[in-house]
Amino acid sequence: MEYESLVNGVVRHLGGIGNIKHATHCATRLRMQVHDEAKMDLEGLETVDGVYGIRDIGGGEVQIVVGTDIENIYGEFLAITGYSADDAPEPAESAEFSERTGASEDKEASAVGVGKAKPRGSSASLVDTLSGYGRKVMDFLGGTVGPVIPIYMCCGMIMAFLTICTTFLGLDADSGVVEVFNGVANAGFYFMPIALGWSAADKLGVRPALGALLGMSLLYSTINGAEGLDIFGIPVYTVSYNGTFLPIMLGVPFMAVVFHLFKRIIPKNMQYFLLPLVTMLITVPVVLLVLGPIGYVAGTGFSVVFQWLQAHAKFLASALWGAFCPIGIVTGMDKAVYAINMNYMNSVGYDNLFCPGALAANSAIGGATLAVWFLGSRSELRQLSASAGITAVLGITEPALYGVCLKFGRPFLGSVCGGAVGAMFASLVNLKQYAWAGPGLMTSPTYIAPDGDMTNFILCLVTIAVSVLAGFVFTYVLSRSDAKHIYDKA
Repeated sequence: MEYESLVNGVVRHLGGIGNIKHATHCATRLRMQVHDEAKMDLEGLETVDGVYGIRDIGGGEVQIVVGTDIENIYGEFLAITGYSADDAPEPAESAEFSERTGASEDKEASAVGVGKAKPRGSSASLVDTLSGYGRKVMDFLGGTVGPVIPIYMCCGMIMAFLTICTTFLGLDADSGVVEVFNGVANAGFYFMPIALGWSAADKLGVRPALGALLGMSLLYSTINGAEGLDIFGIPVYTVSYNGTFLPIMLGVPFMAVVFHLFKRIIPKNMQYFLLPLVTMLITVPVVLLVLGPIGYVAGTGFSVVFQWLQAHAKFLASALWGAFCPIGIVTGMDKAVYAINMNYMNSVGYDNLFCPGALAANSAIGGATLAVWFLGSRSELRQLSASAGITAVLGITEPALYGVCLKFGRPFLGSVCGGAVGAMFASLVNLKQYAWAGPGLMTSPTYIAPDGDMTNFILCLVTIAVSVLAGFVFTYVLSRSDAKHIYDKA
């Protein structure tokens, strides 16, 4: 088994298999939740061969960066631990593990921290409290958006592929093939509330089907964009929910509160029938009357802010965003911004600020990491930095960030500076992304204009080159004087 040593090391430093309460993954990270944080050895976890870095979310959750072969690593984890991927996943012998660890078997309650009392006499500063809430919000957004990103990545790439086929390969733009796959590409964005509803509900320990049902309800023909609708005589604000992000992201947390409250009240033998009914009867009116309109207005407000930035401060905003992106990836805030940005792209048809800036930042991370390959002499470090640097330019940055940039510090600063320079260049040439996809060389076809004009695509490739060079040069300059001491020490 190729990853047996890696998985065994991860499990051991998380306190053993009996201490693992929940396990899943995203594009490059294992996302683990444990029963008892005191049993974790995070310092030891960072030393496991194959672990690029860790992110301690708090509340017993830790994210472990293991690279792009995440599917095989997670499969090895399932095989070794006996977890089931179909059960969200939970240990097959969860009752036995709960007895040994003293943990509750109620996954749905524990997912939102129900019943966790604060110890008497404990206190926290206002800053710590706000920081804790901020981490929870970012974790909720990242944990919700992360699992559904492949949908929008696929849809964006289909749009780009159709543009290539109709412009350069002679495919008739009015053909049935184009019509079908254009429908597939647009469906992912149109039905965004359904996918996000499922993912958000799963994140908060609610039955995912209920979150999806809430999204379906918002999109139903008699509700979506309906005029003159009322609930108990209270008028419902007219909102078109297709392609929206914030309404469902406000609605599902409220649903979670209702769900877990009545889960305690309704007898267990009646919950299968009554719990979904009561949850929807309470949630839907509140979402349609209050939370949905608030989310829609807030989303519109974000679009107005984006348009103002593009009109009055685009150059500065691009530089700041390009510099912030590496920090955003580490903190998980990047996914929250991307999710809101999807909503903006749906409304105007392109993005010439955030996606191009993220493209520059990812490329700069790759350039900074390749500078370490150039400056270092240890074969192990050179091999890691070369593969991680190329992967970052292609679009997956975590191995480069955690395995090289954050570890040595100066490459991280080089990537921040390089991202700012690359983003300013993208702003200068008014680079536009026409279909949402993760930032990187692999998704560069999304920069081809819908009419087939290749100018913007060429500018995309130039932006990548400028950003890689900027990240490389900044890291080289920052490290050259004592590179041997920095990168060649054991």
